[in-house]
Amino acid sequence: MDQDSFTLPGKGSFLGEEVVVNGTLRSDDDLYLKGRVIGDVHCQASLYMNKDAVVSGNVFCGSLFSDGLITGNVRVAQRSHLKEHAVILGSLHTCSLLIHPGAKVERGLKLQGK
Repeated sequence: MDQDSFTLPGKGSFLGEEVVVNGTLRSDDDLYLKGRVIGDVHCQASLYMNKDAVVSGNVFCGSLFSDGLITGNVRVAQRSHLKEHAVILGSLHTCSLLIHPGAKVERGLKLQGK
């Protein structure tokens, strides 16, 4: 991976750019997404999204590291890190947020206690 991508930790699942998932995607471990999910994503650990990744649905995860597109609402139990190409067309609920210039959250942001 290049330095503009998030680094994938030692365990978890990787969905490449050619992968399209139709339906709900669930993972107890980290999930690195370069492809497309048409449906909701439930990830108990960290969700990593490359700048070409798309989730057409809601996201529920432990931590979010995104440079991609999410068209639904997002609920993050811990921290969110939005890189410059990240777009959330719904709302974002998170405990902690790092947002780079260029990233967008369209329908509101709520920072909540742990």
